[in-house]
Amino acid sequence: MAARTVVCGLVWSPEFGVIDIVGEEGRAFYPCAINDSVLVIGEGDDSTGKRRAFSWTREGRLKQLVNADDFHPTDVDVHGTIIGNV
Repeated sequence: MAARTVVCGLVWSPEFGVIDIVGEEGRAFYPCAINDSVLVIGEGDDSTGKRRAFSWTREGRLKQLVNADDFHPTDVDVHGTIIGNV
């Protein structure tokens, strides 16, 4: 059996250094934007393997966004409003 490659996102700050962002059970996460409150948005694989939009907070919470199946987040503003493409 081949080794499974896990793809994770990374956040770096002078205060905390490098923080890995990995989905549940080691599923992939691909960050695409961050705001001043360290809210990171991106895409990751859900429990069925389907690519979904997620957000991550400094507290380490990765949360699947409730939206259209084919939503691809692209940016997040200072208020936490997320824009993207379908």
